[in-house]
Amino acid sequence: MKLPNGYGNITKLSGRRRKPWRVRKTIGWEIVPETEKLRQKYINIGYYATKSEALAALAAYNQNPYDVDAAKTTFSELYELWSEQHFQKISESNIVGVKSAYKIYESTYNRKFAELKLSDYQYIFDNSGKNAPMLKKLRTVLNLMYDYAIKHEIVPESKKNIIAAIDIKSGNPNKIEHTAFSKTEIDLLWKYSNDRLVQMALMLIYGGYRISEFCGIEKEQVKLNEQSVNILDSKTSNGIRVVPIADKVLPFYKSFMQEEGKYLVSNTKRQIINYENYYRRYWNPLMNNLSKEGMSKHRVHDTRHTTITLLTEAGVDERFIAKIVGHSQRSLAQKVYSHVSNEVLLSEINKI
Repeated sequence: MKLPNGYGNITKLSGRRRKPWRVRKTIGWEIVPETEKLRQKYINIGYYATKSEALAALAAYNQNPYDVDAAKTTFSELYELWSEQHFQKISESNIVGVKSAYKIYESTYNRKFAELKLSDYQYIFDNSGKNAPMLKKLRTVLNLMYDYAIKHEIVPESKKNIIAAIDIKSGNPNKIEHTAFSKTEIDLLWKYSNDRLVQMALMLIYGGYRISEFCGIEKEQVKLNEQSVNILDSKTSNGIRVVPIADKVLPFYKSFMQEEGKYLVSNTKRQIINYENYYRRYWNPLMNNLSKEGMSKHRVHDTRHTTITLLTEAGVDERFIAKIVGHSQRSLAQKVYSHVSNEVLLSEINKI
């Protein structure tokens, strides 16, 4: 089939090549000095494994021409360009979440962003071992990157259609079951409660924080006189809440508040501790040390699960539990508890 004049051309290159079909288009003419004859000037749109892929690429280019040189941008290069702007508009805890999502795309880092297909992304989603909420985060990050790429003519707008086609399977065959700390294990933590890392673990257990919330607490959010912490940044709207400080761990908060730095807990440079560093430098060493005395290898989210378990076992109403840990309140009966005083919540957390 002959292509229309000016449409572009497709050529199969000789030899054994993974992508033998070359697509190019004439962008003008030039005079060859030696011969004084006209010669076509081309741009290479790309190389493809099959003729049908080449035809589709040429059709997409003609429908919506884009910067071919920009289209050589790799996934990691695009991420760096996009994130430099995006990170200026979001909180530090959300930056940590985006960086975690980016790591899951590692297999695409050095590939041209414009050439990535639905099958590439679907393979990542199917084999990531992540649950549905995290997969939705992956898709959100990808969606924002495509918005950036379209705006800067790195890919045609039609390429964004593949995001909606990514299948997020319900459930997760690799889902990690969270296990609450037992009474014996909590007693073991109290045995070593003079240790800074143990104090942090107990503050998590008696606060019900998500780790990103806990590490992001600035000292100005802590009200020692009222025994409360204002959570101003969370992964959900229900996570924006006031957390009561249990009497048992109040001395730990007072101690951390006396340390230098902007944050309630911070690293040796008095900077925010991100999720990965907390696991590697704080949580894992703590669990490894205590495992010698019978402590299970808990994950940090087990502390939040423990908070809910302890409150439930203490007979605390589930509506108060939802307020303390920042769960959604689905029913009308639950929503009437939306303005519970801190004194009430403090009384409830002190039951554990």
